[in-house]
Amino acid sequence: MIHLPVGSALRGKERYHCHLSVFTREESFPLHDHEFYEFFLVLEGRLKHICNGETVICETGTICFLRPGDAHELHCAPDSPRTKILNCNVLGDEVQRLFLHVTSDCPVALEDCVQRILPPQAPLRQALLEEAASLSLAENDGLKTARLRMLLENILLLLIRGSGFDANPAPDWLRTARQAMHEPANYRAGLRRFVELSGRTQEHLCRAMRRYYAESPQEWLTALRLDAVFDRLMLQGGDISAAAFDAGFHNLSWFRRAFRKRYAVSPKEVRKRS
Repeated sequence: MIHLPVGSALRGKERYHCHLSVFTREESFPLHDHEFYEFFLVLEGRLKHICNGETVICETGTICFLRPGDAHELHCAPDSPRTKILNCNVLGDEVQRLFLHVTSDCPVALEDCVQRILPPQAPLRQALLEEAASLSLAENDGLKTARLRMLLENILLLLIRGSGFDANPAPDWLRTARQAMHEPANYRAGLRRFVELSGRTQEHLCRAMRRYYAESPQEWLTALRLDAVFDRLMLQGGDISAAAFDAGFHNLSWFRRAFRKRYAVSPKEVRKRS
């Protein structure tokens, strides 16, 4: 069996390394294990995946998640002439950090989660496939790392929910208020609106956010607004200042610093790739 150390897949300061793999009936990836985490999405065809001695056939759209030490091999399924997957290797501390972020205080262990899932909703499955296909063609830079991080967060949430766990034990009033804050008119209004929607005092809201989500209301609102600007610049391009103001930012210098800190690229670099 082949053993792959971290340095064989992730070089220098890399936290993610992804690539396309295409298999025909005559090709395969032999039995191996590795010292890092790995996930892959089946983009086309059907894949025969043998992991820790168990053989499964993975349909298009299937997501598989591998832990350090898992031994697996990959082949085309017998009835599939060609199979394409997006494979991504991830540093261990990156996975652990993201897992803690998405589970917050919920007592869930990564080892207790399923390692394979086919998202049941067709629109979600298609969105993940399109993002994975796009990432396979993207340049290897800070923006790609940010997108891979967001993809991995979504995958971890799918695995947690597919395991029967509730990754969000927060009370209904807080979950409802957070969901309502995704409306542009609400996140533009800021913390005052969040407090109104919660029906609690600002101090109560702050304590609950820190307890269940490990961040303050303002930190979460800033991330929500930054994500809105990121998506707008990626999809539409346009004026950066206008996008920032529309999201509720009034200090452009602070906005640019916060944007770079979150995504490791400037707003201008994101707009160039729109």
